[in-house]
Amino acid sequence: MAVDLRQLIADLFESGRARTPLSRLTFLGRVASEEELVRFFTDLLVKTGEAKHADRWDGLAAHVEAWEDWTLARLAASAEFPDLVVPWTPFTARLDRARIALMTSGGLYLDGQEPFVLTNDPTYRDIPRGAQQEDIRVAHRGYDISGPLKDMNCLFPLRRFEELEHEGVIGSLAETNYSFNGSIPDVSFLEKWPHEAARTMRDEGVDAVLLTPA
Repeated sequence: MAVDLRQLIADLFESGRARTPLSRLTFLGRVASEEELVRFFTDLLVKTGEAKHADRWDGLAAHVEAWEDWTLARLAASAEFPDLVVPWTPFTARLDRARIALMTSGGLYLDGQEPFVLTNDPTYRDIPRGAQQEDIRVAHRGYDISGPLKDMNCLFPLRRFEELEHEGVIGSLAETNYSFNGSIPDVSFLEKWPHEAARTMRDEGVDAVLLTPA
């Protein structure tokens, strides 16, 4: 019985079983040829057997990581990016008096909030500064989400910025911080929520935003 390898990958990730630990391979079926997919699965099977026999799993992990890097590089090489003019605004405030907001494209949301759609979701989520690790959820398929699920500070450093506030490095961390899902191929969707978030920041006296891309 012939197996459709592209459909196998799609079904695996849609099931959610591999979404967290292998999320960077989500696009493998899109960018790899049939021969490359056969090589990936053949080598994966061989290296799994070798790892089990030797009880050493570093080689298997290195194989997966190499294909993750290859997948993202192939995806980036074929991507089309819009021409954007970034309206940089010089930072003129004193850092030790500035109010800083955090914003991430990593698809973080809080337990009880609506999860993000995994692509072309034009919405955002307010994340209050007091959000706790146990409340953090992630909906994103473009990176390994196990990191922020274990420690949100690796992507959304609320606790670290509270420490900077207490140490006097920054003036304060904003009460409201922001998350969106950066998997938005159609940027025409981004016409509304950035203005809403900017208004909230102005109302809260925010001086600068730290953007942490996933």
